[in-house]
Amino acid sequence: MIILGYLYRAYLFFRQGKFASKIRAASLRAFKAQVHPTAFISYGSRCFGPKGIEIGAHSFIGPHVNIVANDTTVKIGDNVLIAAGTKIIGRNHNYESKDKTIKDQGYVQAPIVIEDNVWIGYHVVILSGVTIGEGSIIAAGSVVTKDVGPYKIVGGIPARTLKER
Repeated sequence: MIILGYLYRAYLFFRQGKFASKIRAASLRAFKAQVHPTAFISYGSRCFGPKGIEIGAHSFIGPHVNIVANDTTVKIGDNVLIAAGTKIIGRNHNYESKDKTIKDQGYVQAPIVIEDNVWIGYHVVILSGVTIGEGSIIAAGSVVTKDVGPYKIVGGIPARTLKER
């Protein structure tokens, strides 16, 4: 039985194609994630806290994308493209008290919203509390720490507006 479990996880993690994507989506739905039937989830992608995750229609989650929604929500709209290696992180360590170690202060979490028709480039990091407006483009390698307005093209560390679409 343990060997079957390992084989199943290996299949989910490494297998490519539409059928494997459907199995990954069904596995997320079994853990209370809201994944539209037409969403595509590539191999190697991982979701932490799936009951707080929504993935809209015709959205594409690229290979090795990590989505962290522990104790918060991550909402991905319709027709969103998320390239490989992207990290969507809905929580962060609390560090306000100087009297406690950081590891003993718990977490601060805030929802992340990625609206419809957004393109997120390779290896982008999106931090908690961010809303990315409809039709926006996030350049590869960017770190998004603040809201992005609709139809903006942003890039850099931290991400800033480069131009409008």
